[in-house]
Amino acid sequence: MVSGNFQNLSGSDADLAVVNEITNNVAILETPGTTFDGTFTVATGSPFGTGNGPIAIAAGDLNSDGVPDLAVVNSTDSTISVFLNNGDATFSVAAGSPLTTSSGANPSGVVIADFTNDGIGDIAVTNQGVSTLGIYVGLGLGVFAPQIELSTPAGPQGITTADFDGNGLPDVALTAHSGTSNTVSVFLDPSTFASTGSPLQTPYPGSEYIDLGLKIKATPYVHGSDEVTLQLDFEIRSLAGTAINGIPVINNQTTSQTVRLKQDETSLIGGLTDREAAKALASLPGLGEIPGVGYAAQNRNNTATDTEFLILVTPRKLRIPPRITSSIYAGPNPGTGANALAPQPPAPEPPPPTQPPPTQPQNNPQQ
Repeated sequence: MVSGNFQNLSGSDADLAVVNEITNNVAILETPGTTFDGTFTVATGSPFGTGNGPIAIAAGDLNSDGVPDLAVVNSTDSTISVFLNNGDATFSVAAGSPLTTSSGANPSGVVIADFTNDGIGDIAVTNQGVSTLGIYVGLGLGVFAPQIELSTPAGPQGITTADFDGNGLPDVALTAHSGTSNTVSVFLDPSTFASTGSPLQTPYPGSEYIDLGLKIKATPYVHGSDEVTLQLDFEIRSLAGTAINGIPVINNQTTSQTVRLKQDETSLIGGLTDREAAKALASLPGLGEIPGVGYAAQNRNNTATDTEFLILVTPRKLRIPPRITSSIYAGPNPGTGANALAPQPPAPEPPPPTQPPPTQPQNNPQQ
């Protein structure tokens, strides 16, 4: 249960908002006027539905209209329902509601405070199931940034907010219970989190791995007569000498080119040029700011460095040894196959022997 001037009446601050876990809704109980007489009436449109298992509720201005809104913890769904006050104790669901938490978070407590000091209410919840404190930074109009989680002792449950260190910013105190461990933890709101006035300008700690150096991508297309076409893409990444908000700046240079070369022919593809200039000024204290005299007391040092990276490419074709294959024969003759010899044609029959021609007997004439 939480109280607030939900009717937005001058001099009244006695309305109540009651969360009903069994029926999954919230009831608004209004006082009859500026003078409390001990009675309440149910507000128009009340009760209104929430998520499953609502167990905690907080009131605060979430859209900077000066009227208290509501944030309800749905333990069963592990969500946060946000309801914006229409200015007359009737409520509407905010855009983006319900807010999601971590899987199995089982949130149990909720508060509303301006942790970023930008005039917009933020939401803090205790996630009992994962032992974290979740912060939802308000962006205006009832819209919130994704949850930021901070580790807590095991089993965080109850939560409240107050300025414990006196810096004008709301801090958080929470109870944690797990087994025989019972603790109270205090989380101070640092000025670095609230000084920018916008959560979008406050970088959240994180890391990313980026490859530095030279990257080459070559796509070859082989032609006849030992020629090849190369589609070449070159990229060089390096660290710059400056940084923005502590985040390094990456220099990125790229070049692309398509060439057609013969085998073993070297070609100059292209070059990348890097130019760096530095100016240093040193002077004696006090004298360097005096017009005229200051120039003589100053020491100036200007340096410039030009670096050119040339790329030479020589295409070479990988030679594969010739493949030795064996002939395969197939046919009806048994025994023929991969290792069988090819059938040989029958040998021709030898011709019959030639007979000598017959001779005639000769008659010798008698003398």
